[in-house]
Amino acid sequence: MNSWETRRLNESKVQTVATVRPLRAALMLLGAAVLALMVPLATHGWLFLTVILMVLCLVIPAAIAWQRDRFDAFEMIHVLGFRYVLFFGIGALWVVADPYEVAYDKYLLPYIPTAALYCLLGYLFMLGGYYGPWFRRKELRLFEDVPTGASVLLLPGLLGVVGNISEALMGRAFWGGGMSVSGVVVSLAQLAPLFYFSWALAWLLVLSGRATRSQRWALYFGFIPITLMILLNNLTDKSQALTLIVVPMMALWYAKRVLPWRSLIILLLVMIFVIFPFFNMYRLLDPRQSLPQRAAATMTKLTSMNGEEYMDISVGTFKQRLALINSVAVVIRDVPRWIPYERGDTLFMPALAFFVPRFVWPGKPLFTMGRDFGVKFRVVHILDEKTRIAVTVPGELYWNFDLPGILFGMALWGVVLRLLYRRYAGSAGLDPVRRAVYMLLLIQFVHFGGGLAAQSVGVFRTLLILEAFCWVCRRLGLIQRVPVTNVQVLASQQ
Repeated sequence: MNSWETRRLNESKVQTVATVRPLRAALMLLGAAVLALMVPLATHGWLFLTVILMVLCLVIPAAIAWQRDRFDAFEMIHVLGFRYVLFFGIGALWVVADPYEVAYDKYLLPYIPTAALYCLLGYLFMLGGYYGPWFRRKELRLFEDVPTGASVLLLPGLLGVVGNISEALMGRAFWGGGMSVSGVVVSLAQLAPLFYFSWALAWLLVLSGRATRSQRWALYFGFIPITLMILLNNLTDKSQALTLIVVPMMALWYAKRVLPWRSLIILLLVMIFVIFPFFNMYRLLDPRQSLPQRAAATMTKLTSMNGEEYMDISVGTFKQRLALINSVAVVIRDVPRWIPYERGDTLFMPALAFFVPRFVWPGKPLFTMGRDFGVKFRVVHILDEKTRIAVTVPGELYWNFDLPGILFGMALWGVVLRLLYRRYAGSAGLDPVRRAVYMLLLIQFVHFGGGLAAQSVGVFRTLLILEAFCWVCRRLGLIQRVPVTNVQVLASQQ
């Protein structure tokens, strides 16, 4: 190809980009205009407008990053923003559309618009904390940490397996009723997140084509069978099952910049119509039965339902579980009318207590925030001794410090998210070790449902373990720091 043809080709590419990007912006503005025109048509106009603004808080930052070719589908602010809109935006519409099925109680409906507005303000402050001017543009790291063998995968993976087995024992004791577990089991359960690190790292290496033979064998003959064992051993935890399935999809995005939309849609449908009904029915059956007996009984009950009953246990349960705007609304309704402000009592002193290891403090209480919240705010049945209700991050912040608590707490949360994203996802290349740590952090933040003290301490503890582990591996030569050879700008929004 001669120089003239090369110049013409480059000019055509520039013209194409110049044409496509204004088209992207025009489509986004058209979508916003259509949503705005729908406001007067909605039965609850102000609530609908609040939800539209919440959706725009999600779409605009993602669209700007997409427009600048800096879009990361699994950036913390986008993933948590999607979760936020689903719980507090779409969930609010579900509540007002079907209050008798979705709301905690029929007297909660007048507080839903206020709760949605407060959540919108919290979202705006979280965006302010995340994109604030106090973050100067950071150069992408041009080096990456790469494991040299399978030991970096196996050691945290085995510790994570021990933690998951301990979690399963705790779950069996909880649902079995009257059963108890030792403090050692409770302590070992805190190692469970380490398995997600190894699971993510193995998939990143294999899908990027950078895995050694031992690393591939560790995934195919070690982690995949163990993952199936973990899934079968804890059929009462829906979120764990979904997390283990989503991790390879996240790794595919970071390794090849491919987002498996079809797989994600299929997973959503499977979650609604298979996972939710099966897991919810399974946990209601006698936990003293063997796994095959309990699973067979679950399938028998599900297949004996008619279409209406199955839709209620699938779609209906899905909407009830995700409409966490209820928790914010019930806090706004009851605090301080019947329940006083906590003034930091659920945040600061519990955080200090959770830092103390259980072998130092054998009588340390278990984390029961979800249960305590459900009982105190009367959102569980008087005869129900098992159900735990997520207070949610905005709900707990309001319970402690009213609306200012939501605003400043969410802003601080945004700052923390940005700091973690810059540190663990700020490389110009794949940077598999740091990226696996980031994927684990994302998983942990997605599961924040209130109980900020325990969950924040859990994140901090996991980070300490992994940082110490990676430091030792670098000193032993098990992790090598190498320059990025094939620069793929994955996080240039730093």
